[in-house]
Amino acid sequence: MLAAIGRVMQQKRIAALPRNYDLLFAAMSGSNPDIARAVLALGEQPSQADIDRIAFEHGRTQDGAFSVKIAFDIIDEHIETLSATLSDEVQALQALHVLLNNILLDLNGEPTGSADPVLSGKRMEALEAAIEKAIEQTQSFNNKIVTTRADLARLRRRGAQIRTCKEQDQKIQLANRATFRQQLEALYEPPLTVIKSALFMVSIDHFKQLNETHGFGVGERVLDLVTRALRKGVKQSDIVARIGGNEFALILHDTNETAARAIASRLGRRVEGASPPDSRAEKALAMLTLSIGIAMRNQADTANELHYMAQTALSAARNEGTGLIRVYDPSMSERQTSMAQS
Repeated sequence: MLAAIGRVMQQKRIAALPRNYDLLFAAMSGSNPDIARAVLALGEQPSQADIDRIAFEHGRTQDGAFSVKIAFDIIDEHIETLSATLSDEVQALQALHVLLNNILLDLNGEPTGSADPVLSGKRMEALEAAIEKAIEQTQSFNNKIVTTRADLARLRRRGAQIRTCKEQDQKIQLANRATFRQQLEALYEPPLTVIKSALFMVSIDHFKQLNETHGFGVGERVLDLVTRALRKGVKQSDIVARIGGNEFALILHDTNETAARAIASRLGRRVEGASPPDSRAEKALAMLTLSIGIAMRNQADTANELHYMAQTALSAARNEGTGLIRVYDPSMSERQTSMAQS
């Protein structure tokens, strides 16, 4: 899969940035069909702004300043589009106004009853065409307004999610994506004092459907419950990070594979047996499960490779069902590559 992602990035001239790799992995691994469709729609040689927008709209960005920049870029584009459409509408109305004035001047200059039927017919055709053009431009402008309102509402929701996530992360002492990457790379920096380490990639199963069915408020309460369960379920020295809307990464030190499997099972049970934050969330939590992918430090030679292995294991778990735990093995990469090429 690493090689396949590298080829796609090279073919489409996508910058080799960690955030681009994460997005393409989500698209090509089959773990997120919505992201896959959005990336496919980009076509050849997409701009970095378009790539970042997909990440923003699908909850892959947790950096507040970066997300604000993307939001302002989207708003600027809408303003430019509305301005251009409004200019076209004004021109169409001005043309209609000129045409009406000319018709009135011609009619005032002709004796009563002497109007040329052919000329009158042409005037009416021109008038109808001008009116249709003005109506078309007005409808286009109205459509742009509807689209802009929908996008602004989506931006407000996304902003509220980021703000809530940051507030929760600060309270529960979760690391962000940048800190996670630093800690992951530190596993391979000399001196290599910690060899027995495990990387967990964790996803809340069917979180999108949960939000749509029970509402954003319940979804946030479920996120809060899961983050607390993860933080309390590992050692204080271990790293727990939120790397996406409903995705987490855990770095467990001094942990072998047997212990990693046991800890993952305990985390799953901790979440499944959690008390609902309120009665509205009771149904949602009755079906709440975690998918967990595990990769061991000694399986990989680099931080990127370890990250890829854990992501691949998570994709395998999600593809096989819900509430599953999978430890990376090379056959998973072969299946992922086969899926990406099919």
